Amino acid sequence: MAEPRPILPFRVHFVDETLPPIDVDACDADEARAIAARRVPGALISKTKIVREKI
Repeated sequence: MAEPRPILPFRVHFVDETLPPIDVDACDADEARAIAARRVPGALISKTKIVREKI
């Protein structure tokens, strides 16, 4: 049986700078992009980053 994949916080940025980035929880960047595409249909995604805490 496969190990469960951890859920990570991602911030997805769009090509259209008038659209604010959105935060999603996903297992990987591909899943985060898919969630963002469903939330903001038709918007082109420019980058997807893991949100890390600053210490």
